[in-house]
Amino acid sequence: MKRVTRILVSYIVPLVLVVLTGSYLLNGTSAADLELMMRSIGRLHNGWVIVALLTGILSHIARALRWEILLRPSGAKVPLSSSFNAVMIGYAANAIVPRAGELARPLVLAQRARIPAETTIGSVVIERVIDVLTLLAGIFMVMTYAQSELITTLLRMQGAAPTTFAAADTQSTITSLFLILALLAVVVVIVVFTRTGEAIIGATLGKVHQKSASSIQGALHRLRDGLASVRQPRLLIPISLFTLAIWALYIITAWAALMAMPYPATAGAGLADATLLMMILALAVTIAPTPGAIGVYHVAAQISLVSLFGATPAEGFVFAMISWIVNQGTALLIGGVCWIIETRSGIRIRLFSEPSSMENHQS
Repeated sequence: MKRVTRILVSYIVPLVLVVLTGSYLLNGTSAADLELMMRSIGRLHNGWVIVALLTGILSHIARALRWEILLRPSGAKVPLSSSFNAVMIGYAANAIVPRAGELARPLVLAQRARIPAETTIGSVVIERVIDVLTLLAGIFMVMTYAQSELITTLLRMQGAAPTTFAAADTQSTITSLFLILALLAVVVVIVVFTRTGEAIIGATLGKVHQKSASSIQGALHRLRDGLASVRQPRLLIPISLFTLAIWALYIITAWAALMAMPYPATAGAGLADATLLMMILALAVTIAPTPGAIGVYHVAAQISLVSLFGATPAEGFVFAMISWIVNQGTALLIGGVCWIIETRSGIRIRLFSEPSSMENHQS
């Protein structure tokens, strides 16, 4: 019975989920669009497709290496193979259940590296703060040389005609978004980095159920172990360099995907164009409520190609589909393989560490 269960978890479940995800993606696609996509696939520049695949995988490796640096202050020695497997499992989980990967990957790595789950979760919190700040910085950077293109594309994505809004209104909207995200970051920093979070829990939940409050306070205390890297200046340089490398590889992947298209509209695309496209797609993925950003990503990619490069809607659709497959499809496939490897090694996801294991770790 155990062998049957293991086979189901390791092989059958991932395969079924991949099939369901693919079916969901193709369900709303018309026969004409599918025919156009198949014809375009035959005309793709394969060399650029390979470049996009390789740089995409390299970005995941860079993310795994940065994660290892973030975990160093906890005393954990995390091999690249373990952090890479966890990263890819996280991407695969996101392609099936929205945001599931943000919890799955730290839990997988926690057991693989034998470190507290709160520590790995804390490191993922830091990752997300870094990525959001980098995205905001990138958006403001592209506004210095492509403000009108960015505004026009975002308004088209909102379903509005660009002429019905003043540029100042859009600037105000983007600024408001930045301020909201910055405020959330400040709240996270105050609650997680300091003892304020524990004090708030004690003053609220502690009045009702002291045992639950103590458990959460202990989790917050251990969570700060995963954030220790940002308090060590010597680690800020490698963290910053890997962050720049990750986003540079994202941009190169987007550029390679553009160059792979068999359309005159994208033939002259440069890295600056790819940077603008990448910022828009990253925004779409960040706010997408669907598995693997299905639908939201495709609409954003299609509108971006029409707005930024003058492509036809059909060409934009093909780019959206192929670009999604290169990014999310590859992550789903590799993540599935990594999940099989980890489950065969006996990984079982557990949320919080037992007190005894925590004491042994700290000693």
